[in-house]
Amino acid sequence: MLYDQYVDYLMLICMRYIPHREEAREILMDSFVNAFRNIDRFEYRGDGSLKAWLKKITINQCLMYVR
Repeated sequence: MLYDQYVDYLMLICMRYIPHREEAREILMDSFVNAFRNIDRFEYRGDGSLKAWLKKITINQCLMYVR
């Protein structure tokens, strides 16, 4: 359910950093794996905090790939 809710939004973020769709999809999957592994570290801080947390993870994954 979490994946279905945010996959399109996070894919658009990946595509901003990585223009090749297959590579962006791979980074997106890595982002979700990281999020699920670290879900115990997530702190709810109101509406939008989960979306912001997932966005941060995704951007960091993209930046690590670009480096």
